Amino acid sequence: DDAASAWVLGDGIENPIIAKQEQSSPLMRHVQLHNVILAGGKDLDVSETFGAPTTLLETASGARVCVSVERPAGRVLLLACDLDTSDLPLRIAFPVMMTNAMNWFFRETGEIRPALATGVATDVPWDIAEEKKQDGIATLIAPGGEETLVTFDEDRAKVGALDIVGVYGLRTGEPKLDDESGKDDEELESPLAEADALIAVNLCDTNESDLRVPLIEEETDAALPPASRSPWFFLIVAACGLVLTEWALFQRRVVA
Repeated sequence: DDAASAWVLGDGIENPIIAKQEQSSPLMRHVQLHNVILAGGKDLDVSETFGAPTTLLETASGARVCVSVERPAGRVLLLACDLDTSDLPLRIAFPVMMTNAMNWFFRETGEIRPALATGVATDVPWDIAEEKKQDGIATLIAPGGEETLVTFDEDRAKVGALDIVGVYGLRTGEPKLDDESGKDDEELESPLAEADALIAVNLCDTNESDLRVPLIEEETDAALPPASRSPWFFLIVAACGLVLTEWALFQRRVVA
């Protein structure tokens, strides 16, 4: 089948110890697998017709146990080892490697993209497939559905005059006209459904985002107002007086 012709698995390697790692690949970001034994490791032989292979992990004998493939139809990541018997899933590098793989598949950089303020022009990261970069035309979709042409250079799109708060979308190709949709208003989907990337635009409030320490007025030597007692103090004094008076009258009656 296609998978069998795309790559071939070699024989099992005895004690496959990782000796070489491709540090420049985004899949190996924050990952250190030198001197790690991948139990059940096998050599991967990827066909050049399948795509452009990149060796990520290589053993001391030269066997390639982890290979990434870049191709127009989609990216492929191959890892030839037995995860049930290997200690790789028990290492902190394994979930980091899986996170890098998910970002690589979705063409994300993994960096936090800050929200933009309204009324500014800026460029935003936009990693799109190579086949979509040929025309060089992109469309910015406003939260209300309005579409405008934008330009992009390499992996960044230049957008500007974002004067509406909400979520914008980026899509390759020219803007669509209203009569090109061919659907009724009830059948139309969200304008951001076909977007390849989303941009959050917030309305920044200078008062709410002011982190400076407030100025405190200097203390003055003005006299403090006279202290006043609570009304409960006088009620307690009156109650005590009544109790003493009643006690005195009761004692006088008994003596008489």
